[in-house]
Amino acid sequence: MGAETKSLATSRKNLFLHIGTHKTGSTSIQHFLKDHIAELKNRDFDLYRGNIKSTNHIEIYLSSMRPLRDSFAKQKFKINIDNQFVEDTAQRVQHFIATSRFSNIVFTAEGLSLLRFRDEIERLRYVLGADSHDITIILITREPVEFLESLKKQILKVPNRALSRDPESVFYVEPDSWLADFTTLKSLYIDGFGRSSLVNIDYDYALERDGNILPSFLEVLGLDSADFSDAGKYWKNQSGRKIGGSARIQSFVRKLVGF
Repeated sequence: MGAETKSLATSRKNLFLHIGTHKTGSTSIQHFLKDHIAELKNRDFDLYRGNIKSTNHIEIYLSSMRPLRDSFAKQKFKINIDNQFVEDTAQRVQHFIATSRFSNIVFTAEGLSLLRFRDEIERLRYVLGADSHDITIILITREPVEFLESLKKQILKVPNRALSRDPESVFYVEPDSWLADFTTLKSLYIDGFGRSSLVNIDYDYALERDGNILPSFLEVLGLDSADFSDAGKYWKNQSGRKIGGSARIQSFVRKLVGF
């Protein structure tokens, strides 16, 4: 990890890192952000533009994850994840941050919720140039049984993709799956970025209250969904569950004090 990459980011920014989890409205969030980039810029927010997919910044989690671990994107895109890939991603990300004229920058990749080791978080910090910025981690979690069932259906919808009996696999969705171990996931990010950096949104509560994940997500950014007239139309949930509709924001998103 070279000094040249680290020196790129010179002015301190506020980085908002949406890490999923899967099946919690990530696609809705990503399409909304992309479609409203002009309005976001008017509010001093920039949106990183992905190199592999424009809406989902998967190169950030791929460059952070241990090379031998499997993931949905690794299977789909067949990308060679080596040291050069990590360096190229770090250069791209930090150059974007350094050259953005805006104080706040949003990154989104639900694959970041697959990280489970300290060295992976260290690589993520390196890619972001985390020491030079203020970072908010946005984690969205839902009831574990429903989460695993929804994820199982999504896995099986893709041709030539199958469930695994290997407990370490990303395709293992039995009740004891590590994918639903949100406590460990929270601890990992708290250890890596600090307790005050992590905001946890309860997906089930958000849908019950608003019918949509966007109001609570925008609240973490300090924005009001009422300022975006079409926020309620983003029903991109892959399972087909209707998650649209808008409502007045009430304050329930909390900084984690304990779990």
